[in-house]
Amino acid sequence: MIGTRSVYDVIPTRDLDKICRLQEQAVELENQAFILQAKAQDLRTRAEDIVTVYRIQVDKEGWDACRAEAKKQNMISWCCDPLPGQGVQA
Repeated sequence: MIGTRSVYDVIPTRDLDKICRLQEQAVELENQAFILQAKAQDLRTRAEDIVTVYRIQVDKEGWDACRAEAKKQNMISWCCDPLPGQGVQA
């Protein structure tokens, strides 16, 4: 009488071990991906929160006042904290 057959019965132990390690790596990568997706969503939320703050500020203070403040902050940033290749040369 023939018992239950499984393809795993014909795979050598060395390859079964390799399959096991690959499956463990896959689970680990899936966990890392889940964590990275959560971090990405957090970054998107923080970015949207910044936009929301400025929308509220525009509604409260007016577009012209906010634009003038943005230009002022840009000039300060240009002098004090320039992007690489911009601003004051030492």
